[in-house]
Amino acid sequence: MIKSFLWAGVMGLVVTWSGFAQAVEGGGGIEVERLRCEYLENPMGIDVLTPRLSWVLRSEGRGQRQTAYRVLAASSAAKLAAGEADLWDSGKVAGDQTIHVVYQGKPLASRMECFWKVQVWDKDGNRTESSEPAWWSMGLLERGDWQAEWVAAPAEAPRTPHNGYHSELAASADAAKWVAVDLGAERKIDGVQLYPARPYDYASDMPGFLFPVRFTIEAGRKADFSDARTVVDQSGADVPNPGPAAPVYRFGAMEARYVRLSVSRLALREGENYGFALAEMQVLAGEENVAQGAAVTALDAIESGGWAKDKLVDDRVLADRGSSDDGSQRPATMLRKEIEVRGPVKRAVVSVTGLGLYELRINGQKVGDHLLTPEWTRYSRRIQYQTYDVTDLLGSGKNAVGAQLGGGWWTGPLMA
Repeated sequence: MIKSFLWAGVMGLVVTWSGFAQAVEGGGGIEVERLRCEYLENPMGIDVLTPRLSWVLRSEGRGQRQTAYRVLAASSAAKLAAGEADLWDSGKVAGDQTIHVVYQGKPLASRMECFWKVQVWDKDGNRTESSEPAWWSMGLLERGDWQAEWVAAPAEAPRTPHNGYHSELAASADAAKWVAVDLGAERKIDGVQLYPARPYDYASDMPGFLFPVRFTIEAGRKADFSDARTVVDQSGADVPNPGPAAPVYRFGAMEARYVRLSVSRLALREGENYGFALAEMQVLAGEENVAQGAAVTALDAIESGGWAKDKLVDDRVLADRGSSDDGSQRPATMLRKEIEVRGPVKRAVVSVTGLGLYELRINGQKVGDHLLTPEWTRYSRRIQYQTYDVTDLLGSGKNAVGAQLGGGWWTGPLMA
């Protein structure tokens, strides 16, 4: 039953009450709107064989109600418009039910489209105009309907746990430490970029972990640095912790093979232990890093727990566990394939899922408006999928289909 009601929150309502009541009493019948299938408006990929249909009634009249309904469902919009309900005609059903009216028409098959509308009878037995048409489409109902195979990026070689470079600990902040790189040949260089460490094996993220407090950078042609000159001098005052930022220190272009970072004041780690650490040290020639893979020497270095002097120049600027069960710090996997469409596209539908999170694009356009798909489930038992209409995204000729994949709940801390 439809109920009309008033809520008075201000004074002065009595002045206009009679006029308002007359307007309500003079209202008409019922309008049918907001048709829903399985709680959704025009859903795609329904996998319920007998979906539940619902609608909302609207009336300006007091005491108005539905006394009967009729549902018509057709296999095409044209047939429904012509009154040809080739899937289901419920006939006139007495009652005021407007939710969970179970479809009882012809059996539904995978990928089928269903168009439907509703008529109702009001309290006086008058039949209303039909609602605006709505629709739903069926998903993939049988295992055999899935012809696709799982797609994944090529397997990577196992990666060792990674933190970067860490000097051995000292009892004083003023203990001298150094680390140097051999570029292998003389190069024209003009800058050094220092990436702060943020170790993976701590309970909380720690960007800027043990960043050098005071230091100098020298560059030269000889391994003993007898001809070196100081190109960066940060020894006169404490350097603020850069946090997650990676500061770049520029200097005049010069020819050099060896570059050394000398730290004159160390950062406090814990208790009375001091040291310095970096995720990466890059030697720059313009925007190019010429130190990747260079030979590294140091006064000392911790070679355990994901730390090693060679990791100073391995081009991995963020910490990661390195094991296959945690990709939280790795970049998203990106997949791409070109397909060719011959002729105009009448209708195109795609069903897609992923382990973790995915975002699908066709010809550079995002497919759908979903976020964090395909939602969290226990992947060993059930994986949800989404169905999208991509007719407008495809064209005749070559089309590019791309996907971006993230670990999400698949490899994240919840571990489905």
